[in-house]
Amino acid sequence: MAVLDDWISGLRRENTRRAYRRCFLQFSGWVGLSPDEMLSKRSVDLRNGDVQENHYFEARLREYMANLEEHGAGLSVMQMSYNSVKSFFDSYGVTLRMRRRDAPKGEYYKPVRPITKSEIRALLAVSDIHERALIMLLKDTGLAVNEVSHLTLQNLQGPSNWRDLLDESRVPIPVVGIRRKTNVHYHTFLGPECVDALRHYFEYREKGTQHLDSKGRGVPAEPLTRNSPVFRCKTMLKPMPSHQITLLVCYTVEKAGLRNVSAHSFRRFFETTLEQPELGIHPAWIKRMMGHKLGVQDRAYSHPTDKQLREAYQQAIPFLSVQPRHVDEMRIRGLEEVVEKEREERERFREENLEMRGQVKELRAQLDHIAESRRETDQIMDRLFQDDEFRALIQRKLKQLS
Repeated sequence: MAVLDDWISGLRRENTRRAYRRCFLQFSGWVGLSPDEMLSKRSVDLRNGDVQENHYFEARLREYMANLEEHGAGLSVMQMSYNSVKSFFDSYGVTLRMRRRDAPKGEYYKPVRPITKSEIRALLAVSDIHERALIMLLKDTGLAVNEVSHLTLQNLQGPSNWRDLLDESRVPIPVVGIRRKTNVHYHTFLGPECVDALRHYFEYREKGTQHLDSKGRGVPAEPLTRNSPVFRCKTMLKPMPSHQITLLVCYTVEKAGLRNVSAHSFRRFFETTLEQPELGIHPAWIKRMMGHKLGVQDRAYSHPTDKQLREAYQQAIPFLSVQPRHVDEMRIRGLEEVVEKEREERERFREENLEMRGQVKELRAQLDHIAESRRETDQIMDRLFQDDEFRALIQRKLKQLS
């Protein structure tokens, strides 16, 4: 396996090394030869005059691609497998002479939707102190997983002591570095929610764990320096690699019962949030924060000052925040509830007022009817007392009663 390790060590990116190793070993198992045997056979085949022997691995790779396609492998898997095999032989100078049409073709597009604020709150509800800090940093910085795995306190611009570095008065805190994928500088920031989460996370790391985990391991107290990684493995004093960050996010997503959410969803959330028209942030500035390559049309806007980027991010903080940030926000929410109750009370009073007005109108109609009846009665009595016989009858009746 020495030839395999030598080849893998020459690859630049950690994720590529891991993926190429996995795909190549699957091809090696399918062919039935070890990497050393494949390399030896290829060298012999090239010296052989037989054309079929010269192209043995070219034919086997075509068959392997057809086998993957037959079993429903996706385009990305086929491309990764094809490129890993070619890369192995290229690295030792025994290049496979493949035809252009042999390479897997097609358009691979798997849209990644941005995570929503309600989904982020659901993740935070089931997160421990480690996962919470990671979620907040992914959400506030828009950095890719590979950049997060290589972050050290040196990337956070400011004082050497982490407590002074994460002081609230310094928010938003600049985060600078170079993307390993594109070799492009990025200049993003930590918002107040991320700073608060990191502060608690670093305090936990300084104290260390007070108990052993299920495998009998524990983490001692860690002195944090400028070279310390921003995120370390949960049970070991070493930086957390990118694939573990991805798995940790997936694990938290599963705990929260969410679907179609990945670590890259936070990067999409950051990008779409800063693109909102009301913020008015130039697209080139957003690319600068995220470490995207700039097109020709963007280069005229690609050199904002640190102050300009800070001010642009500052106005985006309310849009990036997912939790109540200050007492004022809670007070506003309380006032909104009071206003809503008063509105409901006014509506109830209005309905009662309309009902009482109807009742008053009915009473007035009854009073008018009674008054009219009284007038008619008085008129009848007046006519009766003007009659002599009626008055005589009344006098006789009174005498009888007395």
